[in-house]
Amino acid sequence: MQEKDAHLLRSLPLLCQVAVAVRCAARVRPLAEIWPHPPEMRDALDNALAFASDVACGKLSPPAPQLGSRVQAARHAVKSPAPGLATRAIQAAFLSAEAVWLCHEAKIPEECDRQADVVLHRTAEAMAVATRAAGLWGIEWSHQVREEIAHDLSRLAMRSRGRVSILGLPIDPSDAGRLGKLWRHGPPPGTPGRPSEAKEPKQDCPGRVSQTDPEWSAVWRGGY
Repeated sequence: MQEKDAHLLRSLPLLCQVAVAVRCAARVRPLAEIWPHPPEMRDALDNALAFASDVACGKLSPPAPQLGSRVQAARHAVKSPAPGLATRAIQAAFLSAEAVWLCHEAKIPEECDRQADVVLHRTAEAMAVATRAAGLWGIEWSHQVREEIAHDLSRLAMRSRGRVSILGLPIDPSDAGRLGKLWRHGPPPGTPGRPSEAKEPKQDCPGRVSQTDPEWSAVWRGGY
């Protein structure tokens, strides 16, 4: 990502930032299937991604204590150690969305500002982790993920001009939303779930990307 794209991310309202994180995580979600997660972990990760998608769509009305068992399970999942960068991308998207929820519920501006910083922090993490996961799977994956992220940022920046609030307007991050398909030209070759094209990743995916990792922190520097 170039300096222009890093600037676009920082300029987006919070719901748009969550949409970016969700779409990054959704693109590499199939890669999580190569790891031996127990069924309950798979369900929790899907719930975490669904919650983040709901938040991007503006579903913020129920009070925080009544998030329900689905979100509670997702919150447990993001606090649990799990292998694979694809899993960490989903967890970062959830934490970005949760911070938007807390910003919406905040009673004082300072708390909202603090949560807004968390949203940017976690969205940048989701972008970097998804890109790293794609790169470990294959060079074509990496190039395509980077192109799709840049396209999302550009579309959202155009949509967000003249915004009147820190949250911005709701945005559906799914294939059916205004941003369009996650993969404009179809999923990359070798996507898990295609038995005829399945392949092993080039190397084991490590765990969480450190905040000092150059690929994670590049959004602050202006490129990765």
